[in-house]
Amino acid sequence: MPCKPDIMYQRIIAILFFLCACCIQSSTAYGQKVNYQQFDNIYLGAEASVVSCFLQDSEGLIWIGSNKGLFSYDGYSTQQHFTYGEINNTRIYCGVIIDNTYLYMGTDNGILIYNYRTDRYEQPETDFPTDVRTMALQGDTLWLGALNGLYTYQLQSRKLTSFDTRRNGLPNNTIYSIIRTKDNQIYVGTYNGLCRYIPSNGKFEGIPLPIHSSQSNLFVNSLLEDTTRQCVWIGTEESLYMCADGEMRVMADSAGAYSLGLIQALCVYEDSSHAIWVGTSSGLYRYKEGTSLSWERYSMSDGLPDDCISGILEDKKGRLWLTTSRGLSCFDLHKKNFCNYIKQDGLPNNQFMQSAVC
Repeated sequence: MPCKPDIMYQRIIAILFFLCACCIQSSTAYGQKVNYQQFDNIYLGAEASVVSCFLQDSEGLIWIGSNKGLFSYDGYSTQQHFTYGEINNTRIYCGVIIDNTYLYMGTDNGILIYNYRTDRYEQPETDFPTDVRTMALQGDTLWLGALNGLYTYQLQSRKLTSFDTRRNGLPNNTIYSIIRTKDNQIYVGTYNGLCRYIPSNGKFEGIPLPIHSSQSNLFVNSLLEDTTRQCVWIGTEESLYMCADGEMRVMADSAGAYSLGLIQALCVYEDSSHAIWVGTSSGLYRYKEGTSLSWERYSMSDGLPDDCISGILEDKKGRLWLTTSRGLSCFDLHKKNFCNYIKQDGLPNNQFMQSAVC
């Protein structure tokens, strides 16, 4: 039975009203912070429960160190590069790429040497230390930081040398962070302080850091050279410092958590635009230079899955990948939104280790 003209008119008015309401709602939502939940899952398998580090080679391939071994990711799928029951089936903490051919990886069992051109592991002729947590390349010298000491390894001669803390000035024998600066200096972060290597005498010079009475030691989590601002950023268990021209500054935010300088700075990262990002136990911070408010903070209220950020890596699209204690998050700097990846969506685990990006 055909509709009467007045009923048809009422339906048209109702449809137009509905469309207008949708347009108004969309326009209002556009100006708000929206937590976009768009998932593109990278699954390593049920056995790999912890991601420890990321590396990217010259061709763009991502290498992932996990608690079971090495994986690669080409943007479409992952591939396993270890054999269960063999020495390469071990937890990987850190790594460096050498000669666009080799991955040197610090593990529970020592150093793994992987030729990614031939997809083969090479047996080292050196008895490396176990529990290697950080590495830095300085010419032909590979610096190794482990839970039981600091070492140098000569790639050509394959000579391994250890440093004696009783004689060389190292503040502690447990090493968590090493960087080589542009002027070829080596900085070492330990369980109890920061130091700089002096090649002329083979010893280390301690770098004093302000310490709060509540802390019995000064655990240096992360180091970053900032060539734009000509300084070194130092992340510790209780604060973030900037060292420039011999002056040590506690980076403070008068309006946020940095006001007291008491914050766990887990990682420091410089993106391609030279912006400084800090992953902390209370969210993600961006350093805003030349403003009255020095830091811009992102937290769970902005869309992060968790406020504890242990690793940061920028991809070729300028997005920041963040490792948290509740999954992986991708931050689009232009749209200012987070896409969160959690275990229920295919990640092997929600938890990532400290310094999960190397």
